Amino acid sequence: MKTLFSAIVMVVFAVGIHAQSRLENAKKQASQNKELILLNFSGSDWC
Repeated sequence: MKTLFSAIVMVVFAVGIHAQSRLENAKKQASQNKELILLNFSGSDWC
């Protein structure tokens, strides 16, 4: 039951997420909506 509830919550919150690949576009959108920016550095080059 907890797994089902967690999955439903994740789907509901994921609907509002809009990923950007350009920092300039993300900054513009974040300032318009008064939101924060989350930067995700992944891959072996960042280690």
